[in-house]
Amino acid sequence: MSTLADEPDVPQTLFIRAKRAARSLGYACVRMPNLPAYRLTARRHPLPDGLRRIYFYHVRKTGGTAFAHAFLALGGEDPAAVERRMRRPPFCTSSGHYRFAYQDPGLLRHGHFFFGYGHGPARLIRLPDSTFTVTILRDPVDRVVSLYRYLADPQADEGQAFHSQGYEREWVRSGFAMFLDRASPFELLNQLYMFSAAGDVAEAAERILRCDRILFTEDLDRGLTDLAAFLGLGLVPRRERQSTLEYEPTADEAARLRELLEPEYQLMSLVTGSSADSRRVI
Repeated sequence: MSTLADEPDVPQTLFIRAKRAARSLGYACVRMPNLPAYRLTARRHPLPDGLRRIYFYHVRKTGGTAFAHAFLALGGEDPAAVERRMRRPPFCTSSGHYRFAYQDPGLLRHGHFFFGYGHGPARLIRLPDSTFTVTILRDPVDRVVSLYRYLADPQADEGQAFHSQGYEREWVRSGFAMFLDRASPFELLNQLYMFSAAGDVAEAAERILRCDRILFTEDLDRGLTDLAAFLGLGLVPRRERQSTLEYEPTADEAARLRELLEPEYQLMSLVTGSSADSRRVI
């Protein structure tokens, strides 16, 4: 039986929906004039197997910024400068003859890009046919410790286009143990929730295994080199957004973290233990 406290605040809900609709309309209005420009400033690049474009599901703190910048550098510019141009609508830009898009559903759905990427959950991403998809996974404990170091380092975002949020910095203000209490499950188990809104391990594994290529942070340089050879692109491994803060969890913190992240270890086991084409999981 529901109570009054269980009922949603209708006026607030309607306001939020109207705000989102207005924002979407505004983005569409800004985006539309850029679509003809896309056809003039970018051209089709030959990719194997009739592929037209590449999309990267960027799980946080897996080396994804360095991976994305390897693509953004293809046009001959500083990739950080290219990325800064995508911070605001229309969330896309050209560099040389390449077109890049960041996280905007409309651009991604219609395929107006050569390389696209974003932190958006996989269930919200709609991609056209002939899109090559890739993601990067990392040991769950190492990823969360890296996230803590990043959020606790006040200089970690210097020179970067996208910054952490203020409320995320608050998570780490009182140390690692409180960070584990305060951080959202979506961030602590981002590899799981990125591919399953319900946090279902089997569903997430199934979605990950639909990707055309699955790379791992621990061997990212080799994975990127192999991917570059397959795609026929001059992708060069890079190092980006590395925190200078040193921190290692105590034995008790590490044990708690390992238990907390057990669903992601189950996920990793399903992905790496599948019968998927070994060329895809490298």
